[in-house]
Amino acid sequence: MRTILLLLLFLSATAHAQDASTYYATANQQFESRMYIHAAETIGKAIELDPASVDYRWLRVRSSMTHSAKEPQLKTAINDLNVILASDKSERTYAALGKAHFELAQIYNHEHQDYALGEKHYTNAKAAYANAKTASGNPDYDYDIRDAENYLKELTAKK
Repeated sequence: MRTILLLLLFLSATAHAQDASTYYATANQQFESRMYIHAAETIGKAIELDPASVDYRWLRVRSSMTHSAKEPQLKTAINDLNVILASDKSERTYAALGKAHFELAQIYNHEHQDYALGEKHYTNAKAAYANAKTASGNPDYDYDIRDAENYLKELTAKK
């Protein structure tokens, strides 16, 4: 009886792994077909089954951070990037996090006129870009840092 129970547990775990990889493959196809919203939803199912997978989270970040990204997608990307940072403190991760925070700050600043949240996300963008610069040694991030600083100055003037 105990052997049967262990076998069932093993098969269940294997089925979940197969389901997650199937969702991942489907989401990849959707992403390649520019069906970004569907890809983000599909890969979300894989993340529910395997929340530790960095590959799954990167696909959701890429699916969420399109040119038409809205507040919910950017928040999801920021959450995923913060999870990824636990194991990958690379230039790529910090740069994506900076971009997500910057874009979200733009939404709060221009669409919602919520200057406090805009300020928070510009500050987070600046910090993430500084970390990307440190991780890579690439001085081009100075431009991104300066952009965030300029928007912060603009918000301070509105107060």
